[in-house]
Amino acid sequence: MLKHNRGGVDRVIHRDVGERNGWFANRFRTQRDRRRWRRGTEARLESSRGKASGGFTLIELLVVIAIIAILVGLLMPAVQFAREAARRTQCLSGLKQMGLALTNYHDTLREFPAGFEWPSRTLWTARLLPFIEQTNLYDTLDFSQPWDMGANATACGTPLPIFQCPSQPLPGPQDFEGIPNRQACTYLAVATGLLTRETGPSPVVGGPAVDGVMYQNSETRIRDIIDGTSNTAIVGEAIFDLETTGIDPEGDFQAVDHWYLGSTDLLIGKNASECLGSLAVPLNAMRMQTITEIESKELSFSSYHPTGVQIAFADGHATFVSQTIDPLILQAWGTRRGAEAVVGQE
Repeated sequence: MLKHNRGGVDRVIHRDVGERNGWFANRFRTQRDRRRWRRGTEARLESSRGKASGGFTLIELLVVIAIIAILVGLLMPAVQFAREAARRTQCLSGLKQMGLALTNYHDTLREFPAGFEWPSRTLWTARLLPFIEQTNLYDTLDFSQPWDMGANATACGTPLPIFQCPSQPLPGPQDFEGIPNRQACTYLAVATGLLTRETGPSPVVGGPAVDGVMYQNSETRIRDIIDGTSNTAIVGEAIFDLETTGIDPEGDFQAVDHWYLGSTDLLIGKNASECLGSLAVPLNAMRMQTITEIESKELSFSSYHPTGVQIAFADGHATFVSQTIDPLILQAWGTRRGAEAVVGQE
């Protein structure tokens, strides 16, 4: 009976332990489920908070837009400056090519080309074509024919980027003086450092005997440049602008027009500014409101580069020249045998 009781006790004890183990197990599962539920709830709350914080209020959006506008305003001048620097470099490269082409022309023919040839009205740029890799175009020209006829007129309408500064806003092809689709030129040969007129009594810029390197029917050689080729300018930039007009001293209507290859309007001693300029006129005179004479504007070396003009010299080098340079230095550069002492020139 004790054994029985003992067994009964044992059975009771085992039953109690089983009940207690089952209760703890059930309790454990409940707590675990609660923890999981809490963690899930917390995760959902965090997720909802993250989504809420990822949006923008109207004020925040306006602040961002304002910051972007300020940054764009700061960057635009820098971008424009970089573009102008690239255009100026391209312009200078073209001038160097022209300077080297002119020295090669001299090495081949033992003289520099004339500023323009009379009576054919051939401009210096036409004679330069074989030396700037335009031999095929040069071979189409007939120097015995007028420039408003046949292949000559077609050549005048052929775009030649080397003769057009990329910084200058140019109009499209112009039907001008009988030549259809004529292309503008933004470079002039340096004819003088002393003269400021192209009309009236001699001496004038378009005359046959002036003090520069390239002028009417000139045959200048390096030996004639007593001032030295590195001190004598030969080609420079000029602004083309048909809207800048005026009346010259002889009462004729004039516009600031420059062209390449040939002309139908260029006369002896008149309209030489189609291809020639003068360093006796201040640099950038075209952009100065204080200078009103149309001939000064036509003959001036001017550009759209800030504060100066680029010029090539008879030795082939080219450089940027500030418009504040001493006028006496400019005049000395414009003459081939003035025997001036040029100091601090560039």
